[in-house]
Amino acid sequence: MARIKKRSTSSTRPSEPQLMGAVHQASDYYSGHRKMVLLITAAVVVVAALIISFITYQSLRDRKASPLFSAAYEYYKPSDGTPPDYQKALELFRDIQKTYPRTMSGATAQFFVANSLMNLGRTDHALGEYEAFVKRYQGRKELLGLVHQRMGYIYRGQGKSDDSVRSFQRSEELLGTGLATVELARLYGQAGKTEESQKKYKAVMEGLPNSQWAFEAMTKLPPPAQPAPEGSLAPPAVQPEKKTESK
Repeated sequence: MARIKKRSTSSTRPSEPQLMGAVHQASDYYSGHRKMVLLITAAVVVVAALIISFITYQSLRDRKASPLFSAAYEYYKPSDGTPPDYQKALELFRDIQKTYPRTMSGATAQFFVANSLMNLGRTDHALGEYEAFVKRYQGRKELLGLVHQRMGYIYRGQGKSDDSVRSFQRSEELLGTGLATVELARLYGQAGKTEESQKKYKAVMEGLPNSQWAFEAMTKLPPPAQPAPEGSLAPPAVQPEKKTESK
């Protein structure tokens, strides 16, 4: 019976002189570049400290802004059922955005500045504030998706169909299948783009089957083809009549 020779791993392991050589090389490199290594290490430590300080600072500012935002929102949508005071809400939301622009409360306040203007009937000013949000807060994707959705409605009201479509498309990209998808389906349908419209309605049916928009999508899509019952025979093909030549 042939013996299986065990593979020796000793040749793949570095010897003690090799290890010592590597240690000496690293030591020599450090000695020769000590100043540069220390500078790089110090720079990394400083940057890390700055990042931690900035995050802590922003967290503290967000905590300060949060109660102010709650007070402003109480004017925007009073919890006691009294009529909203959009003008007062607008003023407070503006103050929050200016004082705490880099916080989540500041970004949300910017969104509600535009919403308040919309509720006051100042559509053009509202559009300007939504556009300002797009420039300032590219990283706030969820809010950005809602902003593009609101812009889509404004453009549609102004008769700017192409701008409206682009805004709803951007909103859909950020938020996924939802209200923007439905609005795109409607706009495509109004423009006579039946295929694009049906694709969007199909996305609603598949992605949001239990939503309030699913019924609308169902009425806009062609009914599915019904399979023939088992055992049924297809009707015989009609043979064309043969013409007899007259003599």
